Amino acid sequence: MLLFVFKRYYAMHRGTSLIELIIVIAILAILASLAIPSTRIFYSHSTLKSDVQSLACILEEARLNSMKQGIRWKVVFNPGERMYLAFGDSDGDGSIGRGEEIKGPFYLYKGVIFGSGIGQGPNGTSIPLDGVSFNANRVSFSPMGSCNAGTVYLSLDGMTYAIRILPATGDVQLWVHRSGWEMED
Repeated sequence: MLLFVFKRYYAMHRGTSLIELIIVIAILAILASLAIPSTRIFYSHSTLKSDVQSLACILEEARLNSMKQGIRWKVVFNPGERMYLAFGDSDGDGSIGRGEEIKGPFYLYKGVIFGSGIGQGPNGTSIPLDGVSFNANRVSFSPMGSCNAGTVYLSLDGMTYAIRILPATGDVQLWVHRSGWEMED
């Protein structure tokens, strides 16, 4: 009955035939199926970049807080839990104490991990299994803004970022691995 109504409607209006409509729908379905994988890759890359930028901001904020407050600020990484946090170590004991300011904890988005399947980081450095090359998995910024050197690697779907901190200045550098390591602007 429904087919009869469609045929009668299209015959009266001399528009497109049912066959033409089915062909157009089939073509649209094929094009949509081709677009879905590239959309997933774009989403993965934007998710990873968002985590990288969030971590870089926390590192820069910890450095600025250490200089402004005149105390050491530490950023601690827990790769197994896929999280990190920052705190002002006002009593200088290296651990979070009562009354000390804390930022976080911050958790990585689903699928983003600390580490990389790539063998070497920028400048040929080796990538630790847990993705964090800082001593004891922590960065410690002095009141002068300097810190211990190291790199944090974040990965998702074959793409890897390296977040490096220069020890003398505490400056944060972002590197991305596409076909090789490139410094991000």
